[in-house]
Amino acid sequence: MVAANLFGNIHIEEEVRKRVLARIRQTSRIAAVICAIGAVFCFLRVLLPIVGMAQALLASSDALLDGATEGNRVVLIASPAIEIWDTNGLLVGALHIPDSLEALLATAGLMVAALLFIEVSRSGRPFENKSARRLRLIGVVCLLTAIVPPVVGGLYITLKYGQFDLGLLMVEGAIPRAQNLAIGVLGILILAFAPIIAYGQILQQQDDTLL
Repeated sequence: MVAANLFGNIHIEEEVRKRVLARIRQTSRIAAVICAIGAVFCFLRVLLPIVGMAQALLASSDALLDGATEGNRVVLIASPAIEIWDTNGLLVGALHIPDSLEALLATAGLMVAALLFIEVSRSGRPFENKSARRLRLIGVVCLLTAIVPPVVGGLYITLKYGQFDLGLLMVEGAIPRAQNLAIGVLGILILAFAPIIAYGQILQQQDDTLL
């Protein structure tokens, strides 16, 4: 009787385990697709302005990159952005450097996240050292995304004008914004969660041994 109950409990636990793993795989596949789409959009945020600027430059053989006013178009770096203006004073292309750095870093983080979820969807094992390493990498990328773009923009403006002007930095968007702070906090949380995944691998190995 006891053996029958024990066998029944093991069978029930195995069925629950299979359902949970199937749910993990399905959720991971969806998350991988979402991360991949997000990475594409972030990359396009950088690529499209570059393509637009290239088209604007190619449209005029007299375009210059040194800030001169000769020719039909001119590249003017007056802020942490590369701007292309025509001789009529119309902006025909712009690439904001801090925002572009932020988008590139976000692209990298989302690509790593997509790889993480793809691996989990295939193996059905979220508690792996590889997953913990990728989580740490995502956390580091989040911190870089929060810190690097504002620092680059702030340094550029400070060096250009030869002084530290908080008001000018705020106008040019070269100080940390709410989204930078949120991304930084997210990075810290992810870094704090990564050791939990590593510990979960130990428990998973023990559970697999018992089974």
